[in-house]
Amino acid sequence: MEANNSIFISIEKLKSIDKVASKNLESLYTEATLENKKLTVLAHQNKEIKNAMQKNNTDYIVEYDCILENK
Repeated sequence: MEANNSIFISIEKLKSIDKVASKNLESLYTEATLENKKLTVLAHQNKEIKNAMQKNNTDYIVEYDCILENK
Protein backbone atom coordinates (compact mmCIF):
# COMPACT_ATOMS: atom_id res chain seq x y z
CA MET A 1 0.00 0.00 0.00
CA GLU A 2 1.37 3.40 -0.99
CA ALA A 3 0.86 6.47 1.19
CA ASN A 4 -0.57 9.63 -0.32
CA ASN A 5 1.95 12.43 0.04
CA SER A 6 -0.16 15.19 -1.50
CA ILE A 7 -2.64 17.45 0.24
CA PHE A 8 -4.90 19.90 -1.58
CA ILE A 9 -6.70 22.75 0.16
CA SER A 10 -9.10 24.91 -1.81
CA ILE A 11 -9.68 28.44 -0.53
CA GLU A 12 -11.23 29.62 -3.79
CA LYS A 13 -14.62 30.49 -2.31
CA LEU A 14 -13.33 32.43 0.68
CA LYS A 15 -14.36 36.06 0.65
CA SER A 16 -11.52 37.15 2.94
CA ILE A 17 -8.63 35.84 5.00
CA ASP A 18 -6.93 37.46 7.97
CA LYS A 19 -3.28 37.47 8.96
CA VAL A 20 -3.68 34.66 11.49
CA ALA A 21 -5.31 32.35 8.94
CA SER A 22 -2.70 33.08 6.28
CA LYS A 23 0.11 32.45 8.78
CA ASN A 24 -1.58 29.18 9.84
CA LEU A 25 -1.63 28.06 6.20
CA GLU A 26 2.05 28.97 5.98
CA SER A 27 2.79 26.87 9.09
CA LEU A 28 0.89 23.95 7.58
CA TYR A 29 2.93 24.37 4.38
CA THR A 30 6.19 24.38 6.34
CA GLU A 31 5.19 21.32 8.36
CA ALA A 32 4.18 19.42 5.22
CA THR A 33 7.50 20.30 3.59
CA LEU A 34 9.42 19.01 6.60
CA GLU A 35 7.46 15.73 6.37
CA ASN A 36 8.17 15.44 2.61
CA LYS A 37 4.53 16.00 1.70
CA LYS A 38 3.26 18.28 -1.02
CA LEU A 39 0.69 20.81 0.16
CA THR A 40 -1.15 22.73 -2.55
CA VAL A 41 -3.34 25.66 -1.56
CA LEU A 42 -5.67 26.60 -4.40
CA ALA A 43 -7.22 30.05 -4.79
CA HIS A 44 -7.99 30.14 -8.51
CA GLN A 45 -8.18 33.79 -9.58
CA ASN A 46 -9.43 34.99 -6.19
CA LYS A 47 -8.05 38.54 -6.12
CA GLU A 48 -9.16 39.32 -2.56
CA ILE A 49 -7.32 36.30 -1.18
CA LYS A 50 -4.30 36.97 -3.38
CA ASN A 51 -4.07 40.57 -2.13
CA ALA A 52 -4.41 39.50 1.52
CA MET A 53 -1.81 36.76 1.15
CA GLN A 54 0.61 39.20 -0.54
CA LYS A 55 0.07 41.71 2.25
CA ASN A 56 0.97 39.02 4.80
CA ASN A 57 3.97 37.75 2.77
CA THR A 58 2.43 34.29 2.49
CA ASP A 59 1.37 34.34 -1.17
CA TYR A 60 4.25 32.05 -2.19
CA ILE A 61 2.30 29.05 -0.84
CA VAL A 62 -0.79 29.60 -3.02
CA GLU A 63 -1.48 28.39 -6.56
CA TYR A 64 -3.67 31.04 -8.20
CA ASP A 65 -3.83 29.72 -11.75
CA CYS A 66 -3.87 25.98 -11.15
CA ILE A 67 -6.52 23.84 -12.82
CA LEU A 68 -6.95 20.32 -11.51
CA GLU A 69 -8.05 17.56 -13.82
CA ASN A 70 -9.60 14.41 -12.44
CA LYS A 71 -8.21 11.42 -14.37
